[in-house]
Amino acid sequence: MRINRIITVCLFFIACSDETTEIISQTNRDDIEIFAAEADLPECGKDNEGEQAFVKGEIYARICVGKKWTSMPSTGKDTVYLKKENASCHTEELADKQGVKIVCGGDSLGVLLNVETGPKGVLGEAGADCSLKRIDSATIRVYCSGDSTTLYLGVPPDAECGKAPVSLDSLVGYVQKGPFVKGAEVSLYELVDGCSLEKTGKVYQGEILDDKGLYKIPKVKLSCQYAVVKAKGYYRNEVTGKKSEDPIELSVLVDLRSQKNVNLNVLTHLEYERVTGLVAEEGYSLQNAMDKAHREIMGAFQIKADKAPENMNIFGDAEEDASLLAISVLLRNNQKESEFVDFLKDVILWIGADGVWRNNADKAYVVDWGLLADANGELPGIRKNVEEISATVPAFENYLRRFVALESGLGVCGSDSVPIGTVKNVTNRYSDFYAASYSDTTKSAERFICTKTDDYGWRVATDIEKDTMGTDFKNTKDGTFLKGLITGRRLVWDADTLRYETVSEMEWNRACVSYLRDTSMILEGQYSYYKCTDKGWEYDFDHLNFGTLVDLRDGKTYKTIGIKTQMWMAENLDFEYRVNDSLYGISRHDSCDACGFAYTWGATMDSAGVYSADAASCAEPGGCKKDLKYPVRGICPEGWHIPTVKEWLVLYYATGRTPKALEAKGYELWASATDAYGFSLIPAGSCAVKCGELGSVIDVWAFDLKSRMSGLSFLWFRGDEMRVRSDFTNLFFFIRCIKD
Repeated sequence: MRINRIITVCLFFIACSDETTEIISQTNRDDIEIFAAEADLPECGKDNEGEQAFVKGEIYARICVGKKWTSMPSTGKDTVYLKKENASCHTEELADKQGVKIVCGGDSLGVLLNVETGPKGVLGEAGADCSLKRIDSATIRVYCSGDSTTLYLGVPPDAECGKAPVSLDSLVGYVQKGPFVKGAEVSLYELVDGCSLEKTGKVYQGEILDDKGLYKIPKVKLSCQYAVVKAKGYYRNEVTGKKSEDPIELSVLVDLRSQKNVNLNVLTHLEYERVTGLVAEEGYSLQNAMDKAHREIMGAFQIKADKAPENMNIFGDAEEDASLLAISVLLRNNQKESEFVDFLKDVILWIGADGVWRNNADKAYVVDWGLLADANGELPGIRKNVEEISATVPAFENYLRRFVALESGLGVCGSDSVPIGTVKNVTNRYSDFYAASYSDTTKSAERFICTKTDDYGWRVATDIEKDTMGTDFKNTKDGTFLKGLITGRRLVWDADTLRYETVSEMEWNRACVSYLRDTSMILEGQYSYYKCTDKGWEYDFDHLNFGTLVDLRDGKTYKTIGIKTQMWMAENLDFEYRVNDSLYGISRHDSCDACGFAYTWGATMDSAGVYSADAASCAEPGGCKKDLKYPVRGICPEGWHIPTVKEWLVLYYATGRTPKALEAKGYELWASATDAYGFSLIPAGSCAVKCGELGSVIDVWAFDLKSRMSGLSFLWFRGDEMRVRSDFTNLFFFIRCIKD
């Protein structure tokens, strides 16, 4: 069966086959009378305004509008007039299985029979198969055999655009963005009618009476039930808890026939512009325009609420009240007062145009603020600000979180699709936190995690949370290094958990994991022992790496010490440098056999070329006459070389920039020496021609690779001082060789 058209006007549906169209007139509605002819219709007047009736032979119902019985199509195509509280529809199969009955608001709108295709109208196969889907609070879609149409649930157009007089002892309500400050003025403007929305010029005045924003306008008498209420003043900022620096204006357009209490808030203000546009430009009745505007604006904040905004109160206890406070907080956010006024005007401009908040940048700004306000724990403070005025504060947090979650693209935290612990990226491309994919950090490296504290919400994920999201660590071996998904930093798998590597682990490229705790070892690329502690790898002063070096030239054995990345002789060189069998450029210390020889620059560099021809130009104390290639062996044993200034400085910094840690203990003028690393410098001084008594200093040679021509320098140690010098006043200095 194919349905060409379903007319949903309270009574009839048309069932169509390829050959015939049949009007199905069965109805169970007992509130609509059927009259034999148009002349039998009762008089249409004030008492039966909006009632419906049917005249036999017509396919459309009639409705009493403006003292005339009007055919229903003229009031709007496919419109069913039902009260909101009864606005629900469903289908029921007929007892004889020959079709379905469509029921809305408890009454049958009509029957749709199965297709009749056989001879003499014999019933063929079933074809109706109708179903209903609720679109929103005012729209239902009917699906029958693949075709569909829409039911709009509304109210009849206003008689003569609204001319019912209204008389009130007073009009009261609340003005809230948070609450307006006591003393602010409130004005009521009478309208000519509900179509033009023009003002008559009659104005009633009132004022805010308390800190909750309660106002009262006394003795209101109107010739038309429609009015605009406006308030301008300062307000209590619910985000900061302080009085606003600048005043704002709020408005509401209202039907006063059944209301003596009217609230003004950001929602009524947002809807005002949209309603006037729908009435003036699109021909909507005022009530339908208000309903439509309300659905659109609440939809812009991902909220469904049937309660009219003029009946909402930020101090109420209903769900709609909570949604109002959430929207009020979101729009206010943390902007300056002057910025907020302009921002609200911009939102009104966009939503007023077509009911859609199309300024994506502004919307994303609100989303980002709400996301961070929740993540940073600011919502309890906002609640406290409101509680200082009223003991009743609705659960606005849920609506704020839902809006933020959906608009950011994170999803509703705690739902089946977003369980606790989920870490996600924001997919709203206008957001400051936008990422095209989880690993994309082009715009933002922030990620958010779904958590459960007082309620479900998103907070900023820590580096470890966002770096490990979705990674499978099954059967991972302790000590394994892994790269973070977002930061790129290295993580260590340690005792079934992940943590970032410590500085020492990064430096030595070895994980100090739980099972290695208190273990000492020489790490890769090191000469020292390190102990694995709860702080990472630490130098093991209780386990120094002493060794020996045998100089094959004379058979002497030297003590060596490994200090971090370097291996040094732990004693001064004591080699008799000879040229043509004669001692050359050396001097023995008179009172210190352990001090070894002191050497001239030429002897130090092996300028005679006994062991290498590289330093032949280095005989003079002013340096070398040509550049030398590192390392320079000089007169050191094979495999060892004269240390550069840089290598001495590496040692200095590696041992805590404190020379006393390198100086031998037991010498009078070096009382503060600790010799923590076993380097054991002796205060042998320096020598001119002959070395004298021990004192408070020692001079050692250093090769300077930075000079234009390879030059010479020496280091002067005096207690807690170490200096790099090049004045060469004393020409005989001591040598400590370092391993190649």
